[in-house]
Amino acid sequence: WGRDVDSDAYGYAAYPGNNPIQFVLNAPGTLNNIGGAASNFIAGADFIDDDYYGCIYGGTWVTMDISTGIIATVGPCPDFSGVAYDYTTSTMYGQTFAGGLYTVDPATGTSTLVGNGSGSYIALACDNDGVLYAMDLGTDQLGTIDKTTGAWTSIGPLGLDVNYAQDMGFDHSTNTLYWAAYTLTYGIGQLYTI
Repeated sequence: WGRDVDSDAYGYAAYPGNNPIQFVLNAPGTLNNIGGAASNFIAGADFIDDDYYGCIYGGTWVTMDISTGIIATVGPCPDFSGVAYDYTTSTMYGQTFAGGLYTVDPATGTSTLVGNGSGSYIALACDNDGVLYAMDLGTDQLGTIDKTTGAWTSIGPLGLDVNYAQDMGFDHSTNTLYWAAYTLTYGIGQLYTI
């Protein structure tokens, strides 16, 4: 995610295109393709400084060169629906749809189960204070994830019918949470702040 509204943001467009993209935060409707398709879409990703890491839907840990869009396979991982890096502890986390929270070695994709929540989780993000956030598709709510147990605690409803593949991430220069959304309310291709 970018540093301000004029900054570049990066992601993976599952639909349409199935390819890595770049856009400017204050012009999210203009998506620039930066590379070719992976074996499937990247379901969750985050940066560690300038390095982009993510999980291809189905369970493959990858890196992406943001200047070329070239995706390189690192190794297998759980089928994460969200990935987030915690700068306060230098820890990468992955969250499965069924609620499993894992720590991830970014260099290998090796993942260790922390604990399990109970919901239908999608998207994962970590703020400047080290708090993990996720969405529950079953209840259309935003919540926090306990980094020691994996338990999810509701913050409140998002006000939209959340569905399918999406992700969120913090702009760490402003501690702003951006959500690349897919909702039944409005369809695909929305960008929100929460």
